[in-house]
Amino acid sequence: MPIIVHIDMNSFFASCEVKRNPSLKGKEIIISGKTNRSIVSAASYEAKRKGIYTTMPYYLAKQICPDAYFFEGDHEYYSKVSKEIFSFLNKRYPLLEMASIDECYIDMSNIKITEPEKYFKNLQKEIYEKMHIPCSIGVSYNKFLAKMASDMKKPMGITFIKHKDVSTKIWPLKIEDMYGIGKASSKKLREIGINTIGDLVKSDDERVKKILGSYYSHHIDNALGKGISTLDLTKATPKSVGHSYTLAFDSDDIDIIKQSFYPLCEQVSNRLKSIDMLGYTITIVIKNSQFVVTNKSKKLMLPTNDVDKIYLEGMKLLDIILKEKIRLIGVSMSSLIFAKDYNEQLDFFNLQHYKLSKSDQFIEQLNQIAGKKIFIKAKDAKIYEKKPSN
Repeated sequence: MPIIVHIDMNSFFASCEVKRNPSLKGKEIIISGKTNRSIVSAASYEAKRKGIYTTMPYYLAKQICPDAYFFEGDHEYYSKVSKEIFSFLNKRYPLLEMASIDECYIDMSNIKITEPEKYFKNLQKEIYEKMHIPCSIGVSYNKFLAKMASDMKKPMGITFIKHKDVSTKIWPLKIEDMYGIGKASSKKLREIGINTIGDLVKSDDERVKKILGSYYSHHIDNALGKGISTLDLTKATPKSVGHSYTLAFDSDDIDIIKQSFYPLCEQVSNRLKSIDMLGYTITIVIKNSQFVVTNKSKKLMLPTNDVDKIYLEGMKLLDIILKEKIRLIGVSMSSLIFAKDYNEQLDFFNLQHYKLSKSDQFIEQLNQIAGKKIFIKAKDAKIYEKKPSN
């Protein structure tokens, strides 16, 4: 039987700050912007125990933990630490799939492990001693169960799930704790009496299939312990990064929508920065009370991962498509490019740019701002004189 291991770095961004400054160990740490529109993107377990959670508004986190250490987030540093950790693991375990900046799957099926608990305890200890980042480890025979296992004991937990454990360890869990089922779907499932993963497995309600759509069979297989164990060993480059939010009630109040929209842009911006990428195309998605989806996209002249740029461009698109009350809003960035690749292009462009005269440079800048070539020198313009009529 396959041995699939999921390793999840605990409170990764906050742990990176402790790695950089060990005197912060045991303190309340919150990663967030510092404006009233900002949201919490990560927190230490000390802060979580006080009630801090991801997506909580900054001003509320400040009220709950006034003495916490607040950091705006150094995503370049977090990415560097992530690469160090997974490079260290990949040298020992070649069958490794990175799942995100702070988690991975490892296929250890071909490794002889005689004392599993001791083996993974030593691995966990070694990661902490060498990388100074705590982690939780889940061990099972497929990816879904390994992921669920690593979530069960945090921080620094180790959990094993065998086939015989599925009905006793997985089925009693709340439906919103099932990996792959989002908040919106969980809420709808609870409304029809699906409160646990076990309820999902045992239900023959057609409404469940409607809620889960094309992913219904996938979720049922996972809940039954039939998930996939094959890892994607290629380094996946995301095609897009996006987040959405379901409003507490249907609304067309632009002020209410703005309050929800900026944190979404912040999440997209943080995610792009964590993977060192920029996006050219921004897309806004809204869903009305009848679940009709409308979207609008725009290709930017210059790629970005800046939260304010994403927010301003997104609001322009929202103004175009917001015609009625909505229940969901989402924003995504696509046409992604690695920041280092763009900087190389920019360096080359600047070399060419300096060869231009000052007037040519000024015209080029105007055309960049306009997004297309509409400005030229007068001497380069073709002047067509009106021919006299016969």
